[in-house]
Amino acid sequence: MAEELAVSTTSEAAVDGDLHCEQVLAAGRAPWPVVDPVLLRDDPEYDFARVLWSRLDELPQDSDIPDAFNLFVRVAGVPHERARSWLVVRSMS
Repeated sequence: MAEELAVSTTSEAAVDGDLHCEQVLAAGRAPWPVVDPVLLRDDPEYDFARVLWSRLDELPQDSDIPDAFNLFVRVAGVPHERARSWLVVRSMS
């Protein structure tokens, strides 16, 4: 799985390799600026694991984790299987 992700990057986009809710601010000058980004060239799905990890304490039960993941994927508009693969790889590293 990790080898496949490494050789099949789908994007040259700049993504935040350290994105979590404490780094996203509400502001008048921009809709949701991100502070302290760690910019990487990679797939947008790369940091879904961190986004999910940073919100685990807000989920009442472990069974709510898949629903939260599915919501993040749907809102971000990224491929579900690729996001899942990145989640597994990042969780194991």
